Amino acid sequence: MTRERAQYILDNPVYGDFRYAFRRKCDHRSKILHVDGITEQEDREIKAVWRSMSGSSCYYDAVQRIATGDIR
Repeated sequence: MTRERAQYILDNPVYGDFRYAFRRKCDHRSKILHVDGITEQEDREIKAVWRSMSGSSCYYDAVQRIATGDIR
């Protein structure tokens, strides 16, 4: 995921949540999907960054870190 793509994701939430282009296991079948939302591949990339962060971090923190280029 590029910095620009991560920033786009942060700048375009839907009712305080990220836009997703796929249905996650926890999503209800009626959840609206967005063609410009996070893809399954991007989700894996975000989770890889998240796993490298401290235990107090969250998915949002990982997206923000990607957007700022602060990936270690």
